[in-house]
Amino acid sequence: MLTMILTTINQKELNMLRSSTNITPNSTPIGFHFGNVLGLLAEQYRYLKDSVLEGIQNGLDANAHKIIVNINQKSRNIHITDDGNGASRDRMTSALSKVGLTRKERGKLGQFGIGVVSPYKKCRRFTFISQPRDGSNKSRRWIFDCKALASGATTTIPCVPHINNNTWWTSELFIECYNGNIKPDELVDAIYKRFNKAMLKHKGKPHETVIVLKLTDPKGCFQEKELRPITFQGKRLKPEIYQGKDCGKVEFHIFIVKPDSKGKRRNGQGVKVVDSTGLFSLPLSINLFPSEGKPLLLKKDVDLINSGHFEGEILLGDAIKLNPNRQHFYESRGSFDVCQQIEQWINNHGRKIIEAMDDDEKASRYRDSGNKALKVIDGLLRDKLYKELKDVFNKFDWGSQGKGHTANNAKLNGTFKAKSSSGGNQKGPKKDKKDKKDKKDKKPIERKNHHPNKIGGEGSERIYSRHDSTGLTILYDTTGNEDLWEFNKAFGTITFNTIHPTWVMLDRSEGTTNNVRERRICQLQETVIKDILITLRTVNEYGLNADIEEFLMLNMHDAALAEGFLIMNADRIAGRGNHIRKRKTIKKGDN
Repeated sequence: MLTMILTTINQKELNMLRSSTNITPNSTPIGFHFGNVLGLLAEQYRYLKDSVLEGIQNGLDANAHKIIVNINQKSRNIHITDDGNGASRDRMTSALSKVGLTRKERGKLGQFGIGVVSPYKKCRRFTFISQPRDGSNKSRRWIFDCKALASGATTTIPCVPHINNNTWWTSELFIECYNGNIKPDELVDAIYKRFNKAMLKHKGKPHETVIVLKLTDPKGCFQEKELRPITFQGKRLKPEIYQGKDCGKVEFHIFIVKPDSKGKRRNGQGVKVVDSTGLFSLPLSINLFPSEGKPLLLKKDVDLINSGHFEGEILLGDAIKLNPNRQHFYESRGSFDVCQQIEQWINNHGRKIIEAMDDDEKASRYRDSGNKALKVIDGLLRDKLYKELKDVFNKFDWGSQGKGHTANNAKLNGTFKAKSSSGGNQKGPKKDKKDKKDKKDKKPIERKNHHPNKIGGEGSERIYSRHDSTGLTILYDTTGNEDLWEFNKAFGTITFNTIHPTWVMLDRSEGTTNNVRERRICQLQETVIKDILITLRTVNEYGLNADIEEFLMLNMHDAALAEGFLIMNADRIAGRGNHIRKRKTIKKGDN
């Protein structure tokens, strides 16, 4: 090999080569194509979106308070400007001369020193303009001609003076005639996932970091979005600190996400793993800690943390290093240790919290279904054909004394929480609009013939009172009563057993939507309540004794089970409604 090389160069060239690279007769020179090697480095930023994120990152590293990303999909140009500290000529020269070798100082997001060339081969040309804020140098412009670099025609980057004209920004990255596409929603999501922590660095100060995204679509339509740092809004859990043998300290700063305005859906920022610098974070995923190409984290554990119930951060120590591709951490013994700490937190806290929240949300969903069922019953009782059913409420021994009315000197019997269904059976007294200021000083009044239907377990505090505001109250139980439902005539309460096989069958989630499940259990409750009211009216109307009333109630339990079967299966058996099969399309030529 050495002979072949020596025969291809003359003695003068050999002497020059030896003097510049210390080549001896016992060594072999290594040559490389500058543009190709530059391309290999830039490929670590696989997509154009990554180059845009790198431009944003440079602004954050320079302590910018404002960063503007202007993407023009019509002209296929991108401008990224910021008001950070700027870069001097000497600093840029140093960075370009050590691409792939240098590391930024601790606490900077862009640690690996290759982001400066990330747009290479993703556009026709890109330029970088910067001027140090301290005024030590004038504004300079570095020009990266991708075609010239790729051909090997040049190995230098032109650096020319630039007139800044007193613009607000100190640095600008201009990506000209870019290749590929950028989806704005994905870019916004990536900005918050990667940089929210860094943007919060100035939170609470006179100027927080703001990223402005300006987009011109291929048709020329313009839109603008301002991205400000987001703080965690949920309920903060007690911070947990675990100490691993190989990974060092692992801190869990987790929040429970608040449900939406309807009290149902949770959609937090998710849990992020923060590296030892405290600024760079990655969303928790199954591939975050690999070992021989296989994930160390269990999918079920990652799914539990990413279920939407949690948000927050897992802080790692110095023993765990971020991989240059910024997609996962280096493989090490500490990686296995970190995964054990995460699994331990899930077993000690996460799983129990999820189970408790699921139980609370399920109970809230059941109460919501019961409230809708009571609204249907309210409508039934307002109908002239069934208004006599309201008379059965007068046979209840105990009603409820709620806010704004009283039973005067009536006998009281304990307290409970309940919320009336809208409308009730009779409208209460009209509110006095004139005395809004004296609302707190008003004395409670007695409401005669007031029969509210209520959902127990939430709402305002109520007091059981003798024969006052008697009405139905729906309760839910999981203590294991054998019957599907139980009726207490003295208090007018109907308790549904939510772990009864019939209830579970109607509420099962496989292959059904939430609306279908809610409709099923609403129909069951409406049927049971209707049958109870009709049975009580029959007993009162015909003067039947208590034994016959009990017999009729027992028969209603079997009727409720049959009703549950019909609700679940009738449409499917009859082939109606959503279960109607689509007719086969008859093609031409078929008999």
